[in-house]
Amino acid sequence: MKVTDEMVQMLDDHIVATQQLSFSPFKGAFENRLAEWESKLRLTQQVLEEWAECQKTWMYLEPIFKSEDIKSQLPLESKKFNTMERAWRRTMKSGV
Repeated sequence: MKVTDEMVQMLDDHIVATQQLSFSPFKGAFENRLAEWESKLRLTQQVLEEWAECQKTWMYLEPIFKSEDIKSQLPLESKKFNTMERAWRRTMKSGV
């Protein structure tokens, strides 16, 4: 997944703008919608952060478990990794 700095900045800007609107004395009619929108923006931010962390860890582990040396030393773990990788790729291709 590729998330550019520009996209992260835009998300942060929208969170700040939503927070600023929630401090407005004229927010009354929109208060629930503002809270809901801010909640969705924060959830999106958390998902992106978790996804980036997962991707970082994956990029660290993938070459290790693809190594022939590791495959011979840890055959069970390598098999589990490969099984999980196939399942992940199948899930990503299906669009679920």
